[in-house]
Amino acid sequence: MNASPAPTLRLHFSLVLLSAALIAFQLEQMQVLAIVQWHHFAYLIISVALLGFGAAGTCISLFQETLLRNLRFLLPLSMFCCAVMMAMALPASQSLVAGFDLGLLFLDPRQSLLLFAGQLIYLMVFFLGALPLGLVFIQYSSWIGSLYCANLIGSGMGAVAVVALMYVLLPQQMPGLTALLPWIAGLLVIQRRNLQLLIAGVMSLQFIVVVIYWPPQLNPSLYKTVNRTLDLPGARISATLPSPYGLVQVVAAPALRHAPGLSLAYGEEVGEVAAAVLNNGDWFGVLRTGERKLLDSTIGALPYVLGGRDRVLVLEAGTGTDIVHALYNGAGRITAVEPHRRAVEAAMDSSDREGIHPFTDPAVDLHFMSPRTWLAVDRQRYDLVILPAVGSFGGSSGLFALQEQYLLTREAFTEIWRRLGPDGVLRVSAWLDSPTRNPLRLAAT
Repeated sequence: MNASPAPTLRLHFSLVLLSAALIAFQLEQMQVLAIVQWHHFAYLIISVALLGFGAAGTCISLFQETLLRNLRFLLPLSMFCCAVMMAMALPASQSLVAGFDLGLLFLDPRQSLLLFAGQLIYLMVFFLGALPLGLVFIQYSSWIGSLYCANLIGSGMGAVAVVALMYVLLPQQMPGLTALLPWIAGLLVIQRRNLQLLIAGVMSLQFIVVVIYWPPQLNPSLYKTVNRTLDLPGARISATLPSPYGLVQVVAAPALRHAPGLSLAYGEEVGEVAAAVLNNGDWFGVLRTGERKLLDSTIGALPYVLGGRDRVLVLEAGTGTDIVHALYNGAGRITAVEPHRRAVEAAMDSSDREGIHPFTDPAVDLHFMSPRTWLAVDRQRYDLVILPAVGSFGGSSGLFALQEQYLLTREAFTEIWRRLGPDGVLRVSAWLDSPTRNPLRLAAT
């Protein structure tokens, strides 16, 4: 085994491409699954990837001699098969597992079988990708340093490249392009112009090209907010923007109204909002068209009733509703912090078309960073600090009870407390749930 000739530069480059593809595919599918289901489901990709690598290692340990004896044939063939599975994983899972919904997992026994079938598809991708890596490491163990270096370089390049591509390509467009990497890697390791392997390469390329030119459509769960919003009469998606933070969609509908926390004493009609912005199919915020009286009739108006608020800090500003409310109430300086730049850009574009300009007002300082990061570096004091609403409409049981909110920890509240002025106020609200959980958790924090 150690007497094998030194690995060629082409073999090193093929490992770089294969490693980059495996990491890129993993990140792509995490975002895809967060869109069609919820982000908790996306975490399964990490487990399945590890399981696929473990299964490949087990296979090598059981059949090592046979696999190494046929390495010249198996190496390119496994890379071609990995490329085909990468390209076809999303279409196959969308069609074979179309009836799966994570929200029904504990209610319908068939959902477990659908979940298993979907994860088996992804398992094969990582198994076929890990198999050539393991075989190369064993066959050329004397040069493991350079080979492992190529593996690490490829993984790092794949992670950086896929994050950059997430700004310009839709999630369903990326797996087909990623599949080209292991396909090219397979071509590089073909020796002596093997006709059978070349035919296999041409056949596998056809599947990849089809997926690149006709990417599948994503079918989000029926329980996702985007589907419920599109059920409104005349609803349509007016803009779609890709982003590493998630797929941003702007939905406009004539019947769309949004007034959380509105007083029961409000006697006028709740007006329509300009549009709703959604991230990965989940609610992000709405674009309002100057409804000051409505905003002053919500629980968010209480800090302004208690006294003037000249300096306001809005953490996770979203689409700018709290900014609009602060401007209506005479705030002189508003600091808005929001980590999701692409969602804010979508809101700003739609706001410009509707004649609303909360983010471009001279009194508003907009910062794109994590709220916890801003609290760590900021040294200003504020008359009012506004936190995002806790929970969701209908309660926070089930999947939504697992959502993390690092802005509501004791450490975060300590930092916020230090940012308040002598008469400063902290505003935090929660959706109603039964039995009561979120208000009690906030009080305990």
